[in-house]
Amino acid sequence: MVFVDSCVTEVKKCNKTGTHLTKVGWENIQKHMKDKTGYILEKKTTNKWENMKKEWKLYDRLMRLEIRLDGRRSLINTSPKWWEEKIKENKDYAKFRNADLS
Repeated sequence: MVFVDSCVTEVKKCNKTGTHLTKVGWENIQKHMKDKTGYILEKKTTNKWENMKKEWKLYDRLMRLEIRLDGRRSLINTSPKWWEEKIKENKDYAKFRNADLS
């Protein structure tokens, strides 16, 4: 969430040109991540922005379906049949089936 919030902030500051963050935008995100989490984010050749955006859209679609989270483990608490239907709809949902979403 810290990464996503940082990206949104940088887009609002106009530190994104086309599909990529500017050098200043990336530096701001790296600083924010280090300050908030202690994690040093390195810019890799893969486009983190696009990958995170795809993951967030999947997660958001699942959460909008009024799913309750299991309070102990932060898992989506639904029936196996429901998961089978969702995975048929979009195979990428499978990664969230037993994932810790805390």
